[in-house]
Amino acid sequence: AHELRNPLAPLRNALSLLERLRDPESTAPVRAMMDRQLAQLVRLVDDLLEVSRITTGKLRLVKQRVALAEVLD
Repeated sequence: AHELRNPLAPLRNALSLLERLRDPESTAPVRAMMDRQLAQLVRLVDDLLEVSRITTGKLRLVKQRVALAEVLD
């Protein structure tokens, strides 16, 4: 997990540094694109780790019926 997540931290820090530039408006489109892509990568890594936990038996899924209204609440 650390090997997958560690490279993401410098990318997040670089985005923060770009926000502090003297002219943040000029980098806004690039920052927005990087932020979207980084968020997607974080979700993919998290999903991959969840699948790994399930397949190795560290996490067990229990199927059961639930009321949709309860889930939405």
